[in-house]
Amino acid sequence: MKGKSLFQNLKWLGSASLISKPVWFLFLIYAARVLGPADFGAYLALFSLSLLLSSVLELGLDVQITQSISTTKENVLRLATQSILLRMATSVVLAFFGLGVFHFFYNDTYSSIVFTAAFSVGLIQFLLNHFRAIFRGMERLDLESISLLLEKIGVPVFLVFWLGAQPTFDFFLISLASALGVSLACTFILLILGVWRLHTRTSSRSVQSAGDLIRKAFPFAMMNFSLIWFARIGSTLIERVLTQKDAGYLGVGTRFLDALTVIPSTLSAVTYPVLCRITDSPRLFNDLCTLTSRIANATTLVIVGILYFFSEQITVLVFGDEYLAASSVVRIYSMTMLVLSQVFVIGAAVAALRLQHQANKWLIGSVGASIIAYVLLLPSLNVNGFAWLALLDQGLILASSLIAIQGSVSLKEPLINLSKGITVFILWIGVDWALHKVDIPFFGTPFTETYIPLTSLLVYVGFLTSLWWTGVIQYRDGYRFLHLSNRL
Repeated sequence: MKGKSLFQNLKWLGSASLISKPVWFLFLIYAARVLGPADFGAYLALFSLSLLLSSVLELGLDVQITQSISTTKENVLRLATQSILLRMATSVVLAFFGLGVFHFFYNDTYSSIVFTAAFSVGLIQFLLNHFRAIFRGMERLDLESISLLLEKIGVPVFLVFWLGAQPTFDFFLISLASALGVSLACTFILLILGVWRLHTRTSSRSVQSAGDLIRKAFPFAMMNFSLIWFARIGSTLIERVLTQKDAGYLGVGTRFLDALTVIPSTLSAVTYPVLCRITDSPRLFNDLCTLTSRIANATTLVIVGILYFFSEQITVLVFGDEYLAASSVVRIYSMTMLVLSQVFVIGAAVAALRLQHQANKWLIGSVGASIIAYVLLLPSLNVNGFAWLALLDQGLILASSLIAIQGSVSLKEPLINLSKGITVFILWIGVDWALHKVDIPFFGTPFTETYIPLTSLLVYVGFLTSLWWTGVIQYRDGYRFLHLSNRL
């Protein structure tokens, strides 16, 4: 696709994400309040376990199929068929894998119904992610947007009534798995229609075996395993080492992280197939990568400031008084969000340039360092400790991607922009800490009935002003992005 495809895809996926993500987040808030920290933490721990196990069998197919289809759309039917069959086969293996883990490790903790329902949620997500990767390869993000809306809006609406009728933990999990199954079936129908329509317009007789697809995907398998390991290992271990309630507190931070990284994740999803197409145009590639990094950094910093400086108020307002202890976790995850925004963008560029094998050399060492850190610190870790390790893990992922891509893309502007944003953020964290320590009565005045100190408001305004003054936030970036989309 050329011309307006980048902007059109951004409009489709961006609109769908901005509509569906808040609805999904509100549903999770509702579930967290109804279930309480313990059951909510158990659900997140089991869901994270299923994602960890699935990362072993993902084989790098999600990233590779997007790249393969985006560059050879005339082979879409054969490529999609091969990858879908491979994903379904690995899903069966994953199901048996889960049964074994339950028998040996979780049989005394959860009933078979609870474990099976929770594990099924991750299994369905395993299939959904692959179907959407094919949509991205076809650059039909309108179809991915419909799939996203079906999941993020249809499922919560369906579940609220079901959960309201019988708000028990096992009934919640069964309802969630059933509703996601319906979303999966609808997405599969959309996939069949989309692939067939593109195939009839751009068919080809060229042949590529499933073995070739797996071989090309292998470098991405390590990347995917590392990403999921770093993102989910804490949520899985904390329930086994501490308590389900602690897992619920950690889950509050991860829910904010998932919901509020919608802009950088959407940008990377839209730009990745385009980056795959323009690898032979270094200047265009560099401009798109740099601009996407700037926009992701600026929008994330605005959200990070709100989460950090008003963490207690937001946590209580959103999740309720039971989760007040999670406010410190929210502050740590707000910083993780800043790093993750660049992981999305730089990671997409690394994958498009097929430099993942170089990043993997560092990722393997990073995973090893992470395992050693967990082993050494596990006996003394609390909830905040798990959150800090998650921040460190994301930093290691970003470092490995930057090392891999240096020399292929100019990193000067993205790194300077990121450094300025982090410096401003740290500066105003110090100002906030100092003002709260001084305890000036006027600055402690509540601005609203929810008790938002005037100190926090002034600090946040100063933070935004500094971002604007240093050039981290610029209106012209949006215009540059629109102009660039017309050249692609």
